[in-house]
Amino acid sequence: MLTTLDRAARVRSALTDMPDPSRVKAGRQGGGAGQSGVMPALAIILIIVGLVLLFLGVFVEAVKFLLWVGIVILIVGVIAALMRFIRRNA
Repeated sequence: MLTTLDRAARVRSALTDMPDPSRVKAGRQGGGAGQSGVMPALAIILIIVGLVLLFLGVFVEAVKFLLWVGIVILIVGVIAALMRFIRRNA
């Protein structure tokens, strides 16, 4: 059981730990300490997302190009195999 003195000490410590209302009000207006950490983090996240999307766009274009190169090499290989088959039978 808590004694009356223990309860009073807890209430007193809770009241002294409360933030100053003038600082809380300034923080809500946008000039406080809470807003200063959010904007750089948001900017860093946006930069990272932008770089990832940029690299994905470049890699997708590279994959498209390599796909066409692969198709051309496959067609050349099929033609070479047909030529060898035709020459063997002739």
